Amino acid sequence: MEKPNKKVKKIRSRRNRDSNFYVHIDDVEKMKERAEKNKLFVYIKLPEVPVKVSYKGTKEKNLEDLREYSLIIPTLEYHNMTWTWLDLLMAIRNDSKRVILSQAPENKSVRKGVSGVFRFGK
Repeated sequence: MEKPNKKVKKIRSRRNRDSNFYVHIDDVEKMKERAEKNKLFVYIKLPEVPVKVSYKGTKEKNLEDLREYSLIIPTLEYHNMTWTWLDLLMAIRNDSKRVILSQAPENKSVRKGVSGVFRFGK
């Protein structure tokens, strides 16, 4: 059998290398659509918000019941973030949830009740 010459080997290796960079037109369109949804949020400042929480458990008398418990969501700031609107809302939700749970009373049964009130989304 004959061995392929060096020129043929170069052409074959170049084809293999170039084929790894091929992207379907449909994929490019999807990437463009996703990129258009991204926004650059240069500076966002959400001021402090006081919140009063009341919670009634499932039983008539619960240790979990709260009446007008005061919480404060502190000022939230975000700088130079490239997000979709959904990403921004998720960041606000997660930061608010973290702050609210840190302010919940030390009693574990009350903490459990407060987390049920602030279940955002699913």
